[in-house]
Amino acid sequence: MKSFSLLIPALLATASMFGQSIIVDSILVGNIYRDYRLYVPAIYDGSKAVPLVINFHGYSSNNLEQEYYGNFKPLADTANFIIAHPNGTIDAFGNRHWGNLLPGPKADDSGFIAAMIDKLSSQYQIDQNAIYATGMSNGGNMSYLLGCDLSEKIAAIASVTGFMTAAELSSCQISHPLPVMIIHGTADAVVAYNGTSYFLPVEDLVYEWVGKNGCNNIPEILQVPNTNLADNCTAEHWIFKDGFQNSSVELYKIFGGGHSWPGAFVNLNVTNQDFSASAEIWRFFRKYRLNELMSSTEPEIWEGFDISPIPFSDQLSVDIPESIRQGDFSMYDSKGSLILQKNAVSGQLTIPTDNLLPGIYFAALRVGDKIYRQKIVK
Repeated sequence: MKSFSLLIPALLATASMFGQSIIVDSILVGNIYRDYRLYVPAIYDGSKAVPLVINFHGYSSNNLEQEYYGNFKPLADTANFIIAHPNGTIDAFGNRHWGNLLPGPKADDSGFIAAMIDKLSSQYQIDQNAIYATGMSNGGNMSYLLGCDLSEKIAAIASVTGFMTAAELSSCQISHPLPVMIIHGTADAVVAYNGTSYFLPVEDLVYEWVGKNGCNNIPEILQVPNTNLADNCTAEHWIFKDGFQNSSVELYKIFGGGHSWPGAFVNLNVTNQDFSASAEIWRFFRKYRLNELMSSTEPEIWEGFDISPIPFSDQLSVDIPESIRQGDFSMYDSKGSLILQKNAVSGQLTIPTDNLLPGIYFAALRVGDKIYRQKIVK
């Protein structure tokens, strides 16, 4: 993303003409001074608590470039939220990075962000129920990691061209439903949409978060109007609803889109211009508040029935309590395709599964207007 760095001085000069504040500061974490840029809109007057959006740069980029490339400032100017742009540490190749991207000793990135949140909360009126994380590429990966490591602070996350590894996903522990938006191009040459030996395929990752949040695993799919024919790509918007505490997972699948931030002011690697990633991320974030996501729930309402063994191999046994033996039991694959459906009245079901490939599946029991769901693995 260094290709637009020459434009930044002019943009900075333009920004200085208005009443917004840009603060550059640092904090000592693990014997390392970690720095960040803060954007405080002119509308902020300290009279009420406002949201905080943390926006992470990609590998080899920096916080200044991300501030202008993944631009939330016009939105902050009207919606009244503060934006933090942290800097990653510098690796052996001289590039800034986050998290587990490279082998070797790791900086305490999550500790840095936790300390930054605490410091900003002491200096500004930050709404502790409206702290969100987003980022580009390696910054998208950091957003996932932050959602896992600091779920007690983060209300929702969004990744643009980001990734997770299987190891990161398996170690991810969240203390509440965590709404996730994922934006990714099918022609991304840096973080392949279909995955690699290191990165999980994007749609597999989507369905993992669908399972974590207990969402309906059959999405509503909307076509994004192709308003810009010159950008050489189109987009679909997948919406997985009805998760725990009304959480959701959303995917913007950009057909032919590259490793880029939709709506950005420069065209890098085929940039979709049919929608603004920043605007859609803010629309998504503003729906969720941490205290509402952390409200008490009764997990049995969502699980409702016992499945064994987990993981399964050649067959599944399903034990359905008498109180909910009025519906239909269904199984879906990770893409939401119906595999089988059986009446649940008997309460005991034995399902041959030797014909199923290893992977993630979803079991569902529909009783009236309620759906009881479980994620299962072969």
